[in-house]
Amino acid sequence: MFSMEEMLSKKNQREAFSFLKNKKDGMGADGMPLSELEDYWKINSERICSELKKGKYTPGIIKCTEIINNRGKRRVISNLCTVDRFITRLLYQKLRRYISPEFLENSYAYQENKGILNAVQKVQEYISEGSKYTMEIDLKDYFDTIPHEQTMSLIKERITDDRVVDLIYKYMHCSVSQDNEIKEKKKGLVQGNAISTVLSNLYLHSLDQYLQEKEYKWVRFADNINVYCRKENDAIRVYNEINIYIKEKLHLTINEKKSGIYSVLDRIFLGYKFYKYNGKYEAKKYKYQKTDCFHNWHESALQRVNHEYHIVQNGVLNKKDYSLIFENEEEKCDIPVGVVDQINIYSEVTIAATALQLISKKKIRLSIIDKYGNLIGNYIPAGYGRSSIEFLKQAVFYESSHRFEIAQKIEVASIHNLRANVKYYSRKNAHALDAVVEQLSEYMNEMRNAQNIEELMIIEAQARQQYYASFNIILKQESFFFEKRTRRPPKDAINALISFGNTLLYNFVLQAIWKTSLDPRIGIIHATTNRNYSLNLDFADLFKPVIVDRVIFSLVNLLQLQSEVHFEEKESGAIYLNKEGKRIFIKAFEEKLADKIKVGEKMYTYKQIIEEEIRKFQRYIVKEEKYKPYKYW
Repeated sequence: MFSMEEMLSKKNQREAFSFLKNKKDGMGADGMPLSELEDYWKINSERICSELKKGKYTPGIIKCTEIINNRGKRRVISNLCTVDRFITRLLYQKLRRYISPEFLENSYAYQENKGILNAVQKVQEYISEGSKYTMEIDLKDYFDTIPHEQTMSLIKERITDDRVVDLIYKYMHCSVSQDNEIKEKKKGLVQGNAISTVLSNLYLHSLDQYLQEKEYKWVRFADNINVYCRKENDAIRVYNEINIYIKEKLHLTINEKKSGIYSVLDRIFLGYKFYKYNGKYEAKKYKYQKTDCFHNWHESALQRVNHEYHIVQNGVLNKKDYSLIFENEEEKCDIPVGVVDQINIYSEVTIAATALQLISKKKIRLSIIDKYGNLIGNYIPAGYGRSSIEFLKQAVFYESSHRFEIAQKIEVASIHNLRANVKYYSRKNAHALDAVVEQLSEYMNEMRNAQNIEELMIIEAQARQQYYASFNIILKQESFFFEKRTRRPPKDAINALISFGNTLLYNFVLQAIWKTSLDPRIGIIHATTNRNYSLNLDFADLFKPVIVDRVIFSLVNLLQLQSEVHFEEKESGAIYLNKEGKRIFIKAFEEKLADKIKVGEKMYTYKQIIEEEIRKFQRYIVKEEKYKPYKYW
């Protein structure tokens, strides 16, 4: 078995440098670009190698960041210090040489000369031989739950150099930084560490041997274990058997949502779907539908709503004479800068420097929104609505006792608006919701007796839960049954509608705040934390029931949205509005903002009411005028 000296050999170093040179130049957790590694190593290698040989080397802190991929799945990306990235590569190359040859043929992930196509070919072979059912097991959070003690025992059986064993342990039992908190990793492997792939295969090697000894037709790709059978009963028996082995021998948990018994022709395996053609079984790449909340809302690339323009297709935003022009391969659209306040971009758009200069000159706000409906950022022209004095007043307010007073008023008003909505629909349903109305009234009284913001938020959450219980009475389509609120991702059609509608409202309120001198980062109820904006969430809560929920109830009850027509289910189990569903919802949402209702003696649109609500709070901050939150009657 290899030694520390062999790991640090010049040949192994050259191989590692050659590999890393082909990688994208990125910044390590220590701030060192990958392109500077070789020069740094020339100067410091003697010291670092000495520490490694003496067993005194300590790896740096690993920075972890949560991302969302193009299918809406959340995963954590780990960024090692650049030197540690090099050292783990040295270690990986030797582990691969000495340990990987042990791994069985039917294990396809993280190995040379193997991969997805080889695994798909093997499954195709099994199906051609008569397998009709697949037993699929997915391990829940596999990388994050691998036990350290058992893994180290496996390593010690194969490596005799205690320095190498200790180094592996240090990289497993490392310090990670996430959300501004440093923790010691006591179980699991860091995804992004080169050695983690070998160790993950090593830990499941005993399972591979078990499957091989049983002479099953099996395939394993990382933490996905598939066994192919002729009969459904055989597949069920194997599933129960392997389930016990994984729990009792490996101490791992099965992801039951992604595990089970399936017909081979109904499943997608590693992105491939199997089908029968001319008497033969073939595999074809499956095209997943991407989660894209905003692409192609409208037939045109450019949509005007009042004084806002929405760019929903890819293209270029440029300056033309004294105006803006958006163009792509299909069309050209002028944006008259004299009448536009806001430009929202929901797609991949290249913005020319001259266009940005004109946007700044005309004091036009620019917002970039990703395909999941999240605001990426705003471009606010220099000097636009910002006042240092007003910012300081808002900051002083946040730290004062007056914050709780206003928060209490807003929360009471929010529950009042929930209750008003339920009252409206209770009358339409023979007073079937009167009990909910009464309960919400009690929550309003509890709000008035609350002692701090934390209590307010707890009561508000309880009130919303009670409020959501009324949905199944209000909604007339049985297919829109509402069980509970689920987010990120939504698990049913109603949650998909709520999430989508709330996102639209949050973004609209945020743009209204930007028109004032208020800072949207400084919230009232929602604390000012690492999130980008808080204040828009506070004001949006006042209007969710009378705008978003009313739109939902109307569209569902009038059969304008139907569960089997306007929604799509992702492989993860998430439910989203499809393209046509989004178009219908956005149209209804925009029409609702334009609806006029009587406030006092005058008629106002909801758009005007929201904007005035924010200006009222601004006057409270700046001029200390009395602030009374909006209540729907």
